[in-house]
Amino acid sequence: MVACQACPSPRVTIEPGASSAQGCVCPVGSFLAPASSSSIGGAGADQVLDAADDVEDGGGGGVTGVCLPCPLGAACHVPGISLETLPLLPGYWRILPSSATLHKCSSASACPGTDLLRWEAQVW
Repeated sequence: MVACQACPSPRVTIEPGASSAQGCVCPVGSFLAPASSSSIGGAGADQVLDAADDVEDGGGGGVTGVCLPCPLGAACHVPGISLETLPLLPGYWRILPSSATLHKCSSASACPGTDLLRWEAQVW
């Protein structure tokens, strides 16, 4: 039987009983960004450099990165969001899924945001 292991702070598990860091995700209100991402600009870049949770699991599973606060224009309402799956609110857009830089649309109708119900069905 594998024993439970604590997640490195601030990470959490979606379900109780994680046996490795592989089961640890960023909590509600944040998203997982690559620790060495050049696509994170502004305040995010400073947070990446200063982040204390830049970890890799001991089993070599490759779980690396930092939990950053959800940027204005994104919906981080569930745990486990990554930069690539970051859902956008209506009125915001970004150039690529690998970019954390969000832009406000000049016309809100041109940027419908992420269909959160469909997004949750795909992620979960």
